Amino acid sequence: MSNLLRLIKRHEGFRAAPYWDKTGQEMWQGLDPWIAGPDDVESKKAEIKKELGHLTIGYGFNLEAPRSEEFWRYVLEWDVGQATAQADKYKWFRELNPDWGHLPDFEEMSARQGVIISMIYQLGPTGFAGFKRMIENIQTAIGLETFGWAAVADEMLDSKWARQTPERARELAEMMCTGEWPSWMSEAA
Repeated sequence: MSNLLRLIKRHEGFRAAPYWDKTGQEMWQGLDPWIAGPDDVESKKAEIKKELGHLTIGYGFNLEAPRSEEFWRYVLEWDVGQATAQADKYKWFRELNPDWGHLPDFEEMSARQGVIISMIYQLGPTGFAGFKRMIENIQTAIGLETFGWAAVADEMLDSKWARQTPERARELAEMMCTGEWPSWMSEAA
């Protein structure tokens, strides 16, 4: 399995049963304060979504039907391929690793490319595009050995995203800064 897929699996975790993405509670546990009975679900749906988030499953997928982990691994690879295609639309993306072959070659991907794809996977292309100063700093830092990458990492950490998912943001910022995959990947290989 590629470092990129291992990174996203680590950050998302795997749960075979549906859960609410904001609280981590299993599907029916989070509903108790709102539901007097099964007929109340439809009438309270907007309030429930606002408080608990989306019903989520697998490696962070917003679905209700349980599936096997093998099934979700295939879905994960497909979704990461889609995120990679979105990342590849940025003209500077391939400059993060000039030796990188082609889509969807996850094995030869650089750690910095992995960071970009992981962010697009989590935030979507529009959410990622909102990191305008980070993207500008990436374009400045390309070709520089170390100078400039700390500014990219700082922009990542100075965000609502980093406050919502601090461990993930810190790990990805460190990868962006160093250009290295985390040590836990080689330990677990």
